[in-house]
Amino acid sequence: MMARLLTGVIYMGPVMSAKSGLWNRFQSHKGGNVAIIFGISALFLVAVTGGAIDFSRINDARNKMQDAADIAVLRGALTASQGTVISEKAADQAWTDNFSDTDVTWPTSDHTGTLVKTVTGNVSKLNYTATATIAPIFLGDIIGKTKTLTVTSSAQSEVNPFELALVLDVTTSMNDSSKLTNLKSSVTSVLNSLLDTSGKNSSDVKVGVVPFTTQVRLATSTSYAYVDYTHCAQNTDDGYTTYYFCRSVWKVYDAICASATSKSTCLTNAKTKLYYKTTTSGTSTTYSVKAMSYEKVSNKYTLYTNQIDSVYNSSTKTLISATPVSSTSTGNANFNTYTNYAPSGYTTFKYNPTVNKTTVDLLTDYRTGWLGCLVDRNQSYDVSGAAFDATLPDTSYIADTCAATTHKAVQDMTTSIADTKTYVNALVANGSTNITVGVQMGMELLSPDLPFTQGVAWGNPDMDKYMIVVTDGENTADRWYGSSQSSSIDARTALACQAAKDKGITVFVVRVMEGNSDMLQKCASKTIYYYDLKTASQLSAAMSDIFLRIGKLRIVQ
Repeated sequence: MMARLLTGVIYMGPVMSAKSGLWNRFQSHKGGNVAIIFGISALFLVAVTGGAIDFSRINDARNKMQDAADIAVLRGALTASQGTVISEKAADQAWTDNFSDTDVTWPTSDHTGTLVKTVTGNVSKLNYTATATIAPIFLGDIIGKTKTLTVTSSAQSEVNPFELALVLDVTTSMNDSSKLTNLKSSVTSVLNSLLDTSGKNSSDVKVGVVPFTTQVRLATSTSYAYVDYTHCAQNTDDGYTTYYFCRSVWKVYDAICASATSKSTCLTNAKTKLYYKTTTSGTSTTYSVKAMSYEKVSNKYTLYTNQIDSVYNSSTKTLISATPVSSTSTGNANFNTYTNYAPSGYTTFKYNPTVNKTTVDLLTDYRTGWLGCLVDRNQSYDVSGAAFDATLPDTSYIADTCAATTHKAVQDMTTSIADTKTYVNALVANGSTNITVGVQMGMELLSPDLPFTQGVAWGNPDMDKYMIVVTDGENTADRWYGSSQSSSIDARTALACQAAKDKGITVFVVRVMEGNSDMLQKCASKTIYYYDLKTASQLSAAMSDIFLRIGKLRIVQ
């Protein structure tokens, strides 16, 4: 029995020994550790790589959105002067044109952002904000199933106080290709950009307008001290001697019959009895002019004599003095003739026919029929911003017969944007081109001196001065040159432009399809301030860009 029991026992010694060895070998096997570590590391590497891909996709989408928003806000700013609706559409179109990422999802169907404008004092700010979502591929359980991306771009324009002269070509050719129509609408749009959200010119910007042809125009008056009403510039040759005699004659003529019973009759008689002589001493030349007139009252004659001695510096043409001397003799029946009273040593003054013009009565009373038109001042003041000086006759503004009565008088600078828009939209085009006279009057408009006085002093650090010249053609005529001498007129224009820049005026120039591009580009203060337009429809964009430069537009976020 014991033997059977013993024979029934299973001997496990060698088997357990074998398993123990196998376990020990498994525990000590290095290859197993490598596999485990590799498996765990692979999972980590996949997570890191996936995260990097997700973050890269998110950052890439955000950067693209930011770039598109920057472009959109600038486009909105460029068109802000055209109104909120157009500005928003332009910004959204710029966004659409510059952003297309299929990874993102939009909360709205239009796939665009929002443009908001705020104005605080003289600072105008536009914000363009866009929001979209993106779905992570690998990190959805960690950072969420969707990631919201919001970008904002801000463009800020700070308008420092400034004065602006709009020097606008209103010649006949501006009627072609809708140039004048586009000019009016573009100026209206940019003027609107000067208004805050309440419609006020909160920066108190002052704007004036100089419409020009070969003439500019002032409001009609017979008493401007700074206007030469005589037509001496038109009716005498280019020599200063004849011109200054003419001016002196007019001084006499203007005063001779002041006390006459019938001034008109007296002046009529005075026209043909004018005398002059000249004397020189060192650098001084005296132009003596004497006028004699008589009138009959109740068979009695009165003789009026008036003399002015005008003394000029011969080299500088500066008027040193003008001394009037007058006398009246009444009641003599013999005063019905000038013969016995012609002054000794004087020469009868006559119209100088050396220039090829039709002879006109030198002393026609141009003052009473003057409609406000001016031509170039005498050289070199025709290209200068120098103020009128009574001791310098050449600084006078030369009255002329208006070539067209439809031209508007220069609008002095004003803070009323509404008045300026109304004025511009009433402009009429007719005439030939002399850019010089427009630029010169633009300088006077920005000046604190006559004929306009709204400008602050030159060099004031707290006030910027700008001039925008818009023209569509070649110079065709001025006081001295005709259409075949446009290069000579261009040279005068170039000098006027330089004088404006020397005064501290920032000059922008817009050439609309035609004109001397080289001269006009040099007229501008900087190359980038010159706009060479191929079509009139580009005027709006050009004017908007100019106003953005004036407003110093910049991305601030």
